[in-house]
Amino acid sequence: MAKFFKPTKQLKSRKHASSAKQLSHFVGAVEKYDLNLKAIVTNPHNKVAFVSGLLKGEKAKIKPTSYTDKVLQGDIVEIIEPSAQRIKPNCPHFGTCGGCQLQYLSNDNQVVEKQAALKQLLEMQLGPLQAEWQAPINSSPWGYRRTARLALWWTTKSKLTLGFRESKSKHIVNIDSCPILTPNLENIALTIKPTLLKLENGRHLTHMQLFDLNSYQCVILRATDVLSLADQKELIAFAEGLNVHLLIEYNDNRFDVLRSHKDANQAQLHYNTDNLKFEFSAKDFIQVNQSVNDKMIQQAMTWLNPSEDDVILDLFSGVGNFTLPLAKRCKQVIGVEGVNDMVNQLKHNAKLNGLNNVEAYQADLSVFDEKRPPQWLKPIDKLLLDPARDGALAVMHTIPKIKPKQILYISCNPATMVRDLKVLIAAEYQLKKVGILNMFPNTAHMEAMVLLEK
Repeated sequence: MAKFFKPTKQLKSRKHASSAKQLSHFVGAVEKYDLNLKAIVTNPHNKVAFVSGLLKGEKAKIKPTSYTDKVLQGDIVEIIEPSAQRIKPNCPHFGTCGGCQLQYLSNDNQVVEKQAALKQLLEMQLGPLQAEWQAPINSSPWGYRRTARLALWWTTKSKLTLGFRESKSKHIVNIDSCPILTPNLENIALTIKPTLLKLENGRHLTHMQLFDLNSYQCVILRATDVLSLADQKELIAFAEGLNVHLLIEYNDNRFDVLRSHKDANQAQLHYNTDNLKFEFSAKDFIQVNQSVNDKMIQQAMTWLNPSEDDVILDLFSGVGNFTLPLAKRCKQVIGVEGVNDMVNQLKHNAKLNGLNNVEAYQADLSVFDEKRPPQWLKPIDKLLLDPARDGALAVMHTIPKIKPKQILYISCNPATMVRDLKVLIAAEYQLKKVGILNMFPNTAHMEAMVLLEK
């Protein structure tokens, strides 16, 4: 029988609840930022104090909200000495909505600070850099988001909140504008509400996913139950008025097409880049910023410089965002992805574009058994990997064994990327190029691309 540990006395937590009774308000100055551009503020409590919303050089009155023995989190009470770099936020929901936290800093200055934060992280973890810094890949800070998921919250049949979650809360902000959405998506989000309020069973709808693709827009409404014919007719009339593709997604992952756009293929959506067509389902991941994605692909092709004799491995290949552009330029590409549906989609996309030099395999890349090497693991010329936020540590020790001459690592989490790079550098790979990808302007989110060579 298993025995469960029961303490004889209650243990004291090292983390304390927020309260002015425990730590007093204080005035502090911003010395620098952390990797997420959160301000690190001087304070009288002998702790490292983190505060969101402040700029370097600013002085502010801070309310401690939580703390441990060494770290303090705080909120701004008042900015006493604002920075000359501080600008007025563009969105009326700034400070309430949980997104776009950096609107008080210009896009150009955001990029400068993100690059500085990445450089500091790399040098702290890897030592002095010999790598060549590349110009950041950037886009307009507004109207860039081609896909978004909004929540629908019904308090009564006639009262609906439609928007994004509040900062540090589960509550929904009822938006009347969203300047980061493409104009087409913002128009859909701001005009659909009267139609939703007409529905007999509108409360069956919980979320709305929007896509602005190359030649059409798509609305996907998530439903907990089947909608009546009358409700479907109302939604179809709305979709026809804006000429959008309209689907209903049910809890069993089934999709019903209510209104089909001439450029859409039922439940298969698509985007184009590098003169290639990429079909995907609403469940599949695509990059939200088309401008940055297009530039990122072209930079990846330039850095790796695939030749007609190269065999290239693409780990975390998705529906082929990098696989297909590589296949246009090299002898063979081997794509490996964890989600089987996306593996099948990659195979379909290769065939759709007339590329017969693509092999696609399903594999869980978060685990790796070196005693049973998979079929896709074989000597290659070059490697590209684009992992999720957890990185690719499970395969890092195996990569040197397949001897790629070049490795291109694209990261949405520099902290795990640096951890993984340590393994490759220990295997005598050298960091040659580094650059940031500003995929999400006005947020602290940072992406990066690095090139390593043997």
